[in-house]
Amino acid sequence: MKKTVLLISSLLAAFALVSCGTAAKTDNGSDQNSEIVQVTEAYEGSSEETAAEVTEAAKEFSIENLSTFEITSSDLGEDGKWKDDIGSLKKKGNNVSPQLSWGSVEGAGEYVIYMIDTSAYNWLHWKSVSKETDLPTGWAPAEEYKGPYPPAGTGDHNYEVYVFALKEPAESVEVRFDNMNQEFFETIKSLDNGGGNVISYGHIAGTYAFN
Repeated sequence: MKKTVLLISSLLAAFALVSCGTAAKTDNGSDQNSEIVQVTEAYEGSSEETAAEVTEAAKEFSIENLSTFEITSSDLGEDGKWKDDIGSLKKKGNNVSPQLSWGSVEGAGEYVIYMIDTSAYNWLHWKSVSKETDLPTGWAPAEEYKGPYPPAGTGDHNYEVYVFALKEPAESVEVRFDNMNQEFFETIKSLDNGGGNVISYGHIAGTYAFN
């Protein structure tokens, strides 16, 4: 009888130990799984946030993210100086817009042309829209072009031409003609119509002086 009682007691003790061990293992496993789930969710959330940030950044217009095309001008000398004719000074110049040529850009419906004096707070001398890619000297009308007129004694000023290829007409063009545009590279974002409208751009630059 005593042997039977001892045997039953031993079996019950063994069962209790096994149960406790299993329960502990289960509890530990549950905690570990919970931590894994939490870490995974946090990681996935970070990835989603990062992806959203990248997508939002991609929508932000920047001239540095655009492809480029070449512009040539017969009114720009090999010495890097614009011909006198493009200026509007009484001393010299005929106030005619310079000749420009560039290759047709696939998908472009029109082109926006600017000339700025980067030596004078991006003073805007030219603002035109064209569907053509070969503009002869004097193409721009007086209301769209005011030739360089740098003050005497200031030396060479840098006059840079930018041509932007657009898919559709710009909803607005937030630049001031014949005036300074210190935030020129910010305001031209208006050409992008909220995103994806500017395909590429061309750039050509030369100098012009009073003397």
